[in-house]
Parts: sequence; C-alpha cells; structure tokens
Amino acid sequence: MSSNISTSKAVTFINNDGLKLAGTLTSSSNPGSQQCIIMCHGYQSYREGFQLPALAAALAEAGYNSFRFDFSGNGDSEGTFRFANYWGEVAEIHAAKQHLQQHEGQAVIGLLGHSKAGGEVVLYASSYDDIPLVINVAGRFWMDRGVTMRFGEDISERAAAAPVAMPAQRDDGHTFTWLLTKEDLDERMNLDMAAAAAGIKRSKVLTIHGTADSVIPIDDGRQMAESIAGSSLVEVEGADHNFRASEQVLQQLIAAVLGFLQEGEAKGWV
Repeated sequence: MSSNISTSKAVTFINNDGLKLAGTLTSSSNPGSQQCIIMCHGYQSYREGFQLPALAAALAEAGYNSFRFDFSGNGDSEGTFRFANYWGEVAEIHAAKQHLQQHEGQAVIGLLGHSKAGGEVVLYASSYDDIPLVINVAGRFWMDRGVTMRFGEDISERAAAAPVAMPAQRDDGHTFTWLLTKEDLDERMNLDMAAAAAGIKRSKVLTIHGTADSVIPIDDGRQMAESIAGSSLVEVEGADHNFRASEQVLQQLIAAVLGFLQEGEAKGWV
C-alpha cells in the first residue's frame, strides 16, 4: 500500500422522492484517482456505523475513493425510518451513483453493502447491473427468517391492525421510535433473493460473511454465493455480524474487499 492521505467532504444529493440525503466522499490523495466505491449501511445504522469509516480509510490508502451515505429516514438524511423500503433504498443507491458521476467526477466501479444493504446491493445488481464489482457483507438470503424472532410470533396480526411503535438504538447510541407497518412486513417477507441472484448478468459479486454471525447465519452467505453465477465467497473465521470480534477479523474484511477490487481491475472486469 502507498502512503496516501485521504480527505473527506460532506456531499448531499436528492432521491426520487425529493428528499435530501447526506453522504461523505472520501478521496485518496493518489493523483488522478476517480475510481469510487459506494458503501451502504445496514438496518438501524448510518454512514458512520459498522466498519464503514475503517473501510473508507483503507480504500483511500489503496488509491480508491469511496462514498458512504445515510438512506432516507436514517442518520442525517431526510425522511421517515422504515423497516423495509428495500426497493426505495436500491433506487437511492442509483441516485447516489448518478450524482457522483454527474456532479463529483467519480467513476463508480464498486458497490458494498452490509447486512440489510448486503441484500440490497444484490437487488441493485439484478435491476441495474451497471456497477461492475459488487460486495455483499453479511447479507440475508432467506428474507422470511428472523422477523418473528425479532418482533414476536404475532407481529403480522398486530401490524395488520395498526402500525406498531418500535424503539430503536443506532450504532452510536442514538435512540428513536419508528412505526412497523404491514406494508413493510409484506415487502420484507416477499423478497425473492434467489430470483434476484439469478438476474445478475454482468456484475461480479463477492460475498463476505463471518462464521460466528448470530444475526444472519453463515448459511445465508453460502446460499447467496451459490445462487449467483460466477460469484465468490470469503468466510471470515470467528467474525460476528459487525466484524468487531477482533482487529484480526476487521483486517480480514479489509483484505477481502481490497483483494476483490484489485482482482477486478487485473482481470479487466472494471
């Protein structure tokens, strides 16, 4: 790696509903580098959550720019927090790509999503297929699982009667209350990740998953990788859902991401 020193700046853009979304563009000091990786946070998180700042620093050190942003209703972005909104967030990824290309002079070559956004980057690739390198970190394959465990066996009936108020806490300790609707439950439960995986034609996809993930089991990662033609899988031994078990698992995450990007360039996928 070089001794590049990164710089970051705040960037805002507008989604399809006219909401202002907040983001951070981190640029490498590598002269002329315009290759950019969009990074997306997971459920009840924001652009400073997970390991996104550490990944941004590592990408800059390796000569890549990166852009991480808050989905609508999350972090500093406008809008109302929603449990699902998968396709809405997929559209926001596309809006981010267009803004970066048209207004920031960036060439978006990579897309990374964690947890909920791990599934969303697969949905993105199945719909747009215009970002060559896609990285799913700890995304869910079986979307009908985990809902009743989180909210209770009777959640569908409760939400059908009226939106259910839910307490939440973000990575940084910020607490808030949101409404779980039947519409959002139905969207989550009816998402077909197998169909999305089969729909990816051009993008190359890497799945990274921790073997000690208790939120979304490693089997989801294995099935995702198996379902996408030509994709690859990196299993990080002992890694939890947020890759915070140790400095070693974080470094393995970073190494897997950088290795995939560099392989993509070397093989002409970009």
